[in-house]
Amino acid sequence: MSIKNQIVRASGNKVECLVLTENTIQLMSKVFETVEEFNEAWNKTLTLATKSEIKYDAIKSISKEEGEDEIIIKYKGLAGMTSEEKLAFPKGRERDAFYDFFQTEKGFVRTDETMSPLKSAMPYLGGLGVSLLGTAYGYYQSVEMASGQFVIEEGYSRSSSRRNFLDSIIEMLGTNGVLLLGLGISAYIVYLVWNRYKNPPVQTLLVPAN
Repeated sequence: MSIKNQIVRASGNKVECLVLTENTIQLMSKVFETVEEFNEAWNKTLTLATKSEIKYDAIKSISKEEGEDEIIIKYKGLAGMTSEEKLAFPKGRERDAFYDFFQTEKGFVRTDETMSPLKSAMPYLGGLGVSLLGTAYGYYQSVEMASGQFVIEEGYSRSSSRRNFLDSIIEMLGTNGVLLLGLGISAYIVYLVWNRYKNPPVQTLLVPAN
């Protein structure tokens, strides 16, 4: 089935639905029941809904990993920089129709191949780094708290509130608790990295024919 000029439910960053037009993917942060309602909101200068679009001729690739519901659209953004949009489709048949639209109507070329071990593990390496840095931060904060030299930051800004909330959790866990939690999370991410490296998934990739 073709899903051109139809409301398609898709969740992403400030995205709840989309419409495939002749030349662009139109994305909106609000769900609409009909295309007429969507177009009316899209054409309004002032609206509470967030709207964005991706031109077909700016798309570099559309990819999906085996076992994942989310697709990743990479496209030329501002100043020629590569941007990406991640979308998840609640209905699998609409995701399949989305892929079929770009193949049959827009001439994109599809390939299905097993990812390289390093490429499949790369997304998790960043999370491992964040986990280790967070563990180190929490450890030194807890040591300072235990020594009685820690000074609570005063202020009512959002950043101060977040930091004080984090410090309260660190104080509650204590030095050993911080280490156990941090190393436990890191060990789990290492397991995911190793599993992905040993068993890389198949990636479906769509790219423009030219």
